[in-house]
Amino acid sequence: MENPWVKKSVSNFFTDCRDIFGDKSTFVGFEADESTTLRNQASQDGLNSIQLYGTIVYKDKNGNIRKSAAIMFKLTPKIKHSKFISYSFFNELNFYTKIVPVLSTLDKSFVSLFPQFFYGEMVFNVKEDKSVIILEDLKAKGYKMTEKKSFLDRAHLIIMMRKLGQFHAYSYKAKRDIPQLFYPLANNCTETNPLVNMEMCNFLPHLAQRGFQHLIQKDPSYRVYAPKIESMLENVDDKCVEYLTGDVKNPNSVIIHGDYLRNNVMFQYENNVPQDMIFMDLATYRFASPVIDLLTVLYLNTDQKIRDELWDTLIDEYYEALKSTFPKDKVPEKEEILGEFVDRAFYAYLIASHFLPILIANDAADGATVSDARNFMKSGRHEMGFHELPKEVLIKAVLGKGGEAGTKALSDVLQDIIDRGFICK
Repeated sequence: MENPWVKKSVSNFFTDCRDIFGDKSTFVGFEADESTTLRNQASQDGLNSIQLYGTIVYKDKNGNIRKSAAIMFKLTPKIKHSKFISYSFFNELNFYTKIVPVLSTLDKSFVSLFPQFFYGEMVFNVKEDKSVIILEDLKAKGYKMTEKKSFLDRAHLIIMMRKLGQFHAYSYKAKRDIPQLFYPLANNCTETNPLVNMEMCNFLPHLAQRGFQHLIQKDPSYRVYAPKIESMLENVDDKCVEYLTGDVKNPNSVIIHGDYLRNNVMFQYENNVPQDMIFMDLATYRFASPVIDLLTVLYLNTDQKIRDELWDTLIDEYYEALKSTFPKDKVPEKEEILGEFVDRAFYAYLIASHFLPILIANDAADGATVSDARNFMKSGRHEMGFHELPKEVLIKAVLGKGGEAGTKALSDVLQDIIDRGFICK
C-alpha cells in the first residue's frame, strides 16, 4: 500500500473505529490479500472503482499482534474528468451512513441486505477527487459474483426477486412510519445517470434501432408499431429523464437500487446453488417507481426462454416478499405496480440496447486475467472515463458488440414488451 493518501485513510479508519480494535490498540499496517486483489473485476465488469482486499494488522493493549476481519477498500480509479465517479462515491457513502441507519430502525434485518460498512472518506479538490469506502470482504464469507455475465438461471433470478421485494418493502414501511425522515433521505442523492444529466444526449436512439430493425425484418407484422416507436425515439432523452425522475409524487415510488444487474450483487452458494444474495454498489439509488428495478431484472438478466417460462413466477416471488417483509403493513396491490410497466417498459429496452450486447459479448470472451487486473491497478490504464469518449466512438463500439446473438436478444426484448401490451400502436 504505497499510496500516501490510502495509507492515511487506513490510519484514520483505525483511529475512528476503536470500538472494533480497542482503545489501547496500536496500528501496525495493512496486509493485502494479493490473491483476491489481483482478481479485481474492474476491467471485465465495468466497475467504477479499484478494489483492494486484506486485513488490518494491529497490537492489542497487551502487545499481542492481531488481525481484523477481511475488509475491502473501494478507491476512486485514475480516470480524468471523474466527477461521475466522485458523485457515485458520494451516493454510496450517503446510502451506508444515512439511509441504512434510518431504515434499520424499522427492522434490524435491513443491514443484512448489504455488506457491513466500516468507514468512508472523500476529498474534493481541483486536480483530483479522492474517495475510499471500507466494507467487509464478502468473498471471505463465500459470496461471489456469477461467472455468467448475461442471462441468469431460475435459482439466481428467484433470489434476486425475493431480495428486491424485501428491499422495496422498507420504503413503504418508512413512508408510513417515519415520513419526516424518509422523504428527505430518499431524495438526497446526486445525479449520476448520464441519461438524466444529458451527457449521453442523442445516444440511445442510434442503439435502439438495432433490435427494432431486426424485429421488423424477422416479422413484418410489427411494422405497425413503427410510428409509435419512432415517435418515442424522437423524444427519448426527455423520456429517460421522465422515467427516472418523474415519480417523486408517485405513491408507489420507493428507494430503488437503480442498476440491479448481476455485477452489482453477490451470491453465497451451497453445492453450486445460490442460497443468499447481498446488494452491492448503491451509487445509483434514487426515489422512483419500483418497476425500474423490476424491469432491469426481467429484461437485462433473462433471455426469452426464461421470460416465457418464469415471468409470472418471478413477479409472484417479488410481490410475496414485498408483502411478507412487514405483513401487518399495506403495500400497493400487485396489479397497481404491474400497471406501471405500460409507461416504463420501453426504458428497459433502451437500457438493454446499450448494455445487453456488451454483457453477451463478455460471456463470449475469456474475460480479464490476473495480469490484466495487475496492470490496471498499477497504471490506472482507463485514463478517460467511458462516458467521456466521443459519442460516435461509443455508438460504433456498442453496435459492434454481441454479434447476431446480441441483435437477437434486443429484438426479443422489444418483441416481448410489445406482446405484453406495454407499447401500444
